[in-house]
Order: sequence, then C-alpha cells, then structure tokens
Amino acid sequence: MMNLNGNKTNYLTFKGATREFLRHTTAHGLHSAGYGKKLPLKIFWLVLFLIAAVLFCVFANQVMVRFYQYPVHVQETETQEVLLFPAVTVCNLNRQKNTFAARRKRVVSSDAAENQAWLKLTPAARSAKAHTLTDMVKQCNFAGAICDVSDFKTLTNVQYGSCFSFNTKKLKTSKKPGQYEGKFLKERN
Repeated sequence: MMNLNGNKTNYLTFKGATREFLRHTTAHGLHSAGYGKKLPLKIFWLVLFLIAAVLFCVFANQVMVRFYQYPVHVQETETQEVLLFPAVTVCNLNRQKNTFAARRKRVVSSDAAENQAWLKLTPAARSAKAHTLTDMVKQCNFAGAICDVSDFKTLTNVQYGSCFSFNTKKLKTSKKPGQYEGKFLKERN
C-alpha cells in the first residue's frame, strides 16, 4: 500500500502501523520521531515524549491527591421556618381599557405627549379609564384561601395606569413553595 508521500507502507504489520501513526499524529514529539531521518534523533524524540508523559501523570496525580485531601462536611437540616412572602405587583401593559382608548379622537404622536395627557386627567378620571383588578385577575389564592380585593393595594403608575400590589405590608407568610401554599394568581387573557 502507498502512503500519502508515495512510499510503500504495510499497514498490517506493527512496524508499518506504528510508523504511519508517528508520522500523522498531532502529539508533540511523536511527529518528529516519525519523520526523523536518523535513529538517534528518533530515540531522542521518543524519550523526550515519554519523559513529558510521565511528568504529566505525576503532576496530575499530585493535583488529584491534593484535591481529595480536603475534608468534606455535609450537614443536612430541615427547618420549618416561616418565610416572609414578598409583595407582588400586577400591572397591565395598556394604561387604559380598550373602550376608552377607542373613543379617543386625536392620535398622540409621542409617549411624552401621551403621558402629559394622562397626567392632566383627574385621579377619578384616570381610575375610570384604567383597568380594574377584576379586569386583570381571574382568580387569586394565598395559602389555600381565596384572596379578596381588600388584600390588594391600588398604585397609580404613569406608564401602566393602575397597578395592584399584594402583601405590601409584608404580613403574609408561607411555609412551603407552590401554588397551594404560596400565591396562585390566574390572569385573564
């Protein structure tokens, strides 16, 4: 069989397979041993490669031994501490209900002008045009009990209109995560 250089090589023999491996490997030193012209040069590269391989194994072993020398202490404790439930705020991306937005006759060209027009409205007019909690929330439970409108505090935001915060005073606590122990909020589409 001919190799890439046009020389005949018998891949079926150990010597031929080894020669081809040494000539085409990307391992440093072995490639030079494969293409070396004189036997002392080939031996030099093989010895150098073996020394580097042995040093690598020694240093890798030292690193692993040092890594496993450090003691590991695992202590598992399960506590039933009560966690303070965070405040949750729900806002609608649309400041006004669709019915009021559709009634507007003029088109506002910028957000700044839209914000100024919104701020000029009285708080009662903004509340009338903004979304209500029942517009946005279909169902609310906390720790298995149904939430009431009185559990939410209404906040007014220039960008979002009316926002509704649950647990603003952070009096609600929970022992376990999940929809049956914590907060479950089902929003309207």
